[in-house]
Amino acid sequence: MLAATPSVDRGNLRLHPTSVKALGIPVKKLMSLFHVELDALVNVNRARGMRIDGDDFVLEPAALVPPPRIEGQLQSVRVEQDRLVQIFGPGHLPPLNPPEPAGNYLYYRGGTLRFGKLTMTDADMQLIDRNPSDPFDFFQERYNRQLVAGYSKNTPALGLKVYMPDYHRVESAGP
Repeated sequence: MLAATPSVDRGNLRLHPTSVKALGIPVKKLMSLFHVELDALVNVNRARGMRIDGDDFVLEPAALVPPPRIEGQLQSVRVEQDRLVQIFGPGHLPPLNPPEPAGNYLYYRGGTLRFGKLTMTDADMQLIDRNPSDPFDFFQERYNRQLVAGYSKNTPALGLKVYMPDYHRVESAGP
């Protein structure tokens, strides 16, 4: 298990380990004692969008996810309760506030969104978990299955709210 402090490093997400355990045993102090860094223990050569720099994991957000792609640069990151909140953009816009805060959601504002045959310019789209009692199981590579199994509503501000079931619920229901 690894606990880490997140930060932004030139548009990338940097995770600096604060606690490392193997089989429930703390090993961070042992690593320091023997001058062993994480990059000697973990091989990420095949991991697209991820590298290790000393003891830090460095993640390139846009390279980690399949289409539809994220464009924009990571501006800030913070931990809120048990969630990692990432803010993308040019860095001079005010924080996003979705029109309808929901338990579990993804909110896209500004820029251009392309999904399937649809394109939304000056995007204003909120993907909302239909079952907020558990984490939102959103599978970006197969989002269309969730989209078809859910429903959407247009907003008065010409935005779109999409209510989606968790991916594992769509998969267990069959085609």
